[in-house]
Amino acid sequence: MTNLAPRRPVRWFATTMLLVMGALLVLANPALAHDKFVGSSPADKATVQALPTRVTIRFEEPPGNGFSGISVVGPDGKNIGIGTAKIVGSTLTIPVKKTSSTGLFTVKYHIISDDGHPVSGTVHFTVSKQSKASTTAASPSTSPVAKTTTQGSDHGWIAILGSAVVLFAIVGLLAKRGNANHE
Repeated sequence: MTNLAPRRPVRWFATTMLLVMGALLVLANPALAHDKFVGSSPADKATVQALPTRVTIRFEEPPGNGFSGISVVGPDGKNIGIGTAKIVGSTLTIPVKKTSSTGLFTVKYHIISDDGHPVSGTVHFTVSKQSKASTTAASPSTSPVAKTTTQGSDHGWIAILGSAVVLFAIVGLLAKRGNANHE
């Protein structure tokens, strides 16, 4: 009769764990990606002649529901966003109050990415009635990408790597113990 149990349980365990860890690394890789900022209207660092009626932030993929928002702060420090931001497809948009203020406007946004982690960033534009507008279209930003930060498991790969190290240490100790018992 053939014995189906492995002759060396430690080796069998180690091989199984290596296969499981490899599968986790392959499958977890897409989950570590966050929605990326791809542009805004007005574009980051743009100069416009008049304040737009709304501010739009565009992402690589549609944001998840919940926790999404935009604040538009004028040079006087007051938020001029009206109501709550709306998600349509891959965009987050908020209407803004009419104001005669000119100067630097700061747009702060935050979303839940499709992998469930929060993503936030800041875009700046200037309203100047005396200079020509550099851009007002809702085209992808040609300026450097707005500062985007992510919170959550950006370092998920570190947890996976740490788990693998601990696992290999345990397997190594078991193998050493198993070899000591066979001598």
